[in-house]
Amino acid sequence: MRNAHALIDISDGLMTQGAQMASASHVRCEFSAAKIEAIDEFADLAQLADEVNANVWDWVGAGGEDHVFLAAGKDLSGTCIGEVVTGDGIAIIGLEHVPQGFVHFN
Repeated sequence: MRNAHALIDISDGLMTQGAQMASASHVRCEFSAAKIEAIDEFADLAQLADEVNANVWDWVGAGGEDHVFLAAGKDLSGTCIGEVVTGDGIAIIGLEHVPQGFVHFN
């Protein structure tokens, strides 16, 4: 991943690993619900969540074992789902319910 300033796998979920990356980098990660919903596979995931009476955003934000990478940088390959801004913490812009993420041994 050339041009990446930060990179982490999201095997413990987007919110947990995103918070770790933001904290280590002293920045705020703002994910966009609209950009995530525009990903081709999102519609299938949302349909499956409806079928089992689950909240798709809990799966997106807190689902584990998602072995993909979250990267921050310029001119990266992949799908842009948000931006890094001044501040601290994480958010999914456009959502009222924000999943908490997976925490081991709780």
